Formats: sequence, C-alpha cells, structure tokens
Amino acid sequence: MDRLSPQAVTALDTLGQYCSRGPVGTPQAILMENFGLSKVQSYQLLRESNSTAEAFKRAMTYVPEQERIPTISRLTSRVSQKYEAASYEPSLGQFLGPPSVPSGPDVEGLGTEARSKIPPLPAGSVSSAERYIPFRAENYTSEASMVFSSMAVEVEGFGGIVFGNQVNAAPSLPHITAMSFKPGPVGRPGTIQVYLANNMSYEFKNVPLEDAYAAYHMTFAAAGGVSPAKANEGIGLVGLTDNHPSIRCSATTLRVEESSVFDVVMHPALAGTDLGWAAVMVDALPIQPSILLKQADSAGLGTESHQALDALFDSMHTKTFLHNWKVVDVPMTVTLEGNEIVVLRSPDHDGSLPEGLRRTAFIEMRPMLKQGEFDQDFATAFYQLVPVLTKGSYDYRRLNRFAAVLAIFRLAKSHDATFEVIPPLPPKVATPDGIRIDDDRITAAPQQAIRSKTGSRYR
Repeated sequence: MDRLSPQAVTALDTLGQYCSRGPVGTPQAILMENFGLSKVQSYQLLRESNSTAEAFKRAMTYVPEQERIPTISRLTSRVSQKYEAASYEPSLGQFLGPPSVPSGPDVEGLGTEARSKIPPLPAGSVSSAERYIPFRAENYTSEASMVFSSMAVEVEGFGGIVFGNQVNAAPSLPHITAMSFKPGPVGRPGTIQVYLANNMSYEFKNVPLEDAYAAYHMTFAAAGGVSPAKANEGIGLVGLTDNHPSIRCSATTLRVEESSVFDVVMHPALAGTDLGWAAVMVDALPIQPSILLKQADSAGLGTESHQALDALFDSMHTKTFLHNWKVVDVPMTVTLEGNEIVVLRSPDHDGSLPEGLRRTAFIEMRPMLKQGEFDQDFATAFYQLVPVLTKGSYDYRRLNRFAAVLAIFRLAKSHDATFEVIPPLPPKVATPDGIRIDDDRITAAPQQAIRSKTGSRYR
C-alpha cells in the first residue's frame, strides 16, 4: 500500500478482523464515517476487496497522508470501546497504548451481583450440590462418557456448563512444580504464585478467592464427595433440569403469568459462592435473552452491541435446534510474559483469531442439534462476541475469568505439582436449588424434583 508503514498495514489487518461483523458497525458505515468515503466509494471498495481488512487498506489511499495515523487511531479507539480484547492486540498498541494487566482481563471491579432471596429447601429434597453425584452417575455411566470431548457434545447430562478442554504449556513454560494462593485484602482479588522447575516463580494476578477455591477443589482436592477431575475428564459446573411451567397471577397487574421453573445441579465446589450463581445465570440467560439485553443496555454498551447480541441469540433457533446447549471452555495455552503467567486461547488452525480476542475470551456456547452435532457457526459467532458479553454482563465476566483460572490449576495438576498455600474457604453466598425464569427476571425458586430422570430437559 502506498506509503503505509508495515505497522499500519498490520494494524489495519487486525482492525479488519474486528470490523467484519458485530457491534462496531458495518464495514460500509466504518468506511464512510471513519475514512470519509462516500456511499458509492465504500460500496465499490467492499465489492472489489477480498476482505474487510483489504478494503480498509485500499481506503487509506483516499485519506491524506498526514491524516492516516489519526484515522487508524480513531478506528482503534472505536473498536476498543466495543471489544476489550482490542486493548491486548500487539499490533494496535502504538495506536492505543498497551494493556494495563498482561495476565488477562481486569477483575478488580468485580463485586457481588445482587441476587434474589433463596427460598427454603422443601422437606425431603436435597440441595443442588447434593444432587450432583447421583445426577452424574445417572448420566455418565462409563469412563469414556466422562471425557470432556464426549461431555461437550452429548445432549444429555450437564445441559449447562462443562469445562475441561485441552490445556497446553507453551514451549517457554518450564515444568510447574508447585503453586500457592496469596489472598488479597478483604473483598479484593488475590494472586496465584506458580513455581517452576527453573527455580523461578511467576504470578497470575486478579484472581477472586472464590475462583481459586473452586478451581482447587475441582483439580487438587475433593468437594462434597466429588473427587478431583482426572486428566481429560470433563467437569460439569452446573445444569438446569426438570423444566416445567409455573402459572401464577401477578399481584400488580392481576394478569396470569407463565414462568419456566428449573431445578439446579451444581458442583459442590461452587455451592455457596457467587461464582456458582454466575454459572447458573450464564446457563439460564439464553433462555430469556431479553434479560441479558437489558443488562447490556444498563452497562452502556449501546445500540450496535444490543443489536449484535440480539441477532446472535436469535440465530440459535434453527429447525434442528434441540433447545439445549453447552457452555464450554476453549482450548488454552499457558505461557510466560515478563514476571507473569498468561493464559491465551490456543491458536486456531488457520490463525484467523485476533490475539487480543485469544487473550480475553475463554468460553464458547454450543447449541445442540438433532443430528448429534452442535451449531459450529453459532459457537464461532458467540466466541467473537465474548468481549461484548463480558463487558455487558457481570455473570459472563465471572465465568469467563474462571475458565482461565481453572486452566492454570488443571495444567499444574497434570504436571504433578504440589499446592503449598491452599485457598481458604470464601465467605458464603447462598446459591439456588431451583430457578424461575420470567420475562424480565431470573430468581431463585424452590426445588421441584418432579421426575426421577434428571438427565433430560427441554428448554
């Protein structure tokens, strides 16, 4: 490209990946608003270009030379307002500034979300954590069925959150020999200290106590009678079961209202934590996306983000959709940068995922289809919008961060590392045994237990 530096070309390649679809705006609108092209010029450029990035680079020939760097900077700022991941792109650093927390998304602002009051457990019922072992035994009858690659695609079982995807150590990461957790001040995140075979130690910062406690009790120690996960084994975090309608008369409108009520199955390591609540919400919010959209609006994400999320969840309802899904962690790689441990999504086969996205997005959602498959197009689109979801939803932010934390613990366990300072028990937050989903809210509900078969459900 005429008089474009290699750094500018690389930045435009990255920006093109973010602007191909989603909440930043259409490529044509960006060419008109950011590059100053006419409607006809932008249409012609897009028609003649093989990609959005190519169109951006060609559009720079219309921009005066002294305005080219400011144009890239303005577009970088526009993208970073919608995608936190853009702040972690090396190619955009000189146009925006480096990220402040190399370890991953900052969670310093995470507080406890306002949760609904937990109703008492009905007589003869068991809690969501106590249901975990019989639920798992009923739905996973062999070691092969417990492997993550199987759990993540089977319709039955945890139709909810399943973690346990592949975690690799980067070539630069020596063998992990030990780990410790250093709690932060009361109510603030702590730090994971990782000790390596080269006699050096490195940190992974901004880890909530709940996350460290839950990860430890899923990988190194038992929780509520549930043994630590074995290598390659999937970990069911939560599941919603026994869906049935509930009819009631509104005291305010005097109208009959119908709600969906589910029982909850929850890993004992999550019971009594706000992280457990967040996992339930991430599983439940796609049932009534309008609640998620309201959260995004309250977070100030704007019209474009609202429309992108609305279109995403609407696209899930294909003819072969089974009204069930799995939210899973993505394949991850643990590496070193300076004095810190860093978690990234492992590179995809064609290298098409932007690095900033790989540094900040660690989960994807897989709608189950009738052919025994999952909707891969939706899963890909969902992953690309994870930075928008985590910016607009406290619950998605919590679960996404936990996926990265758990990956470090799982890798350490695979290295036969020891744990020197164990995460203490976090303050108790009551978690639901059932939930009720209305048009405008999700609240805790009494457990129903209307079927002996807990593995099947229809949302």
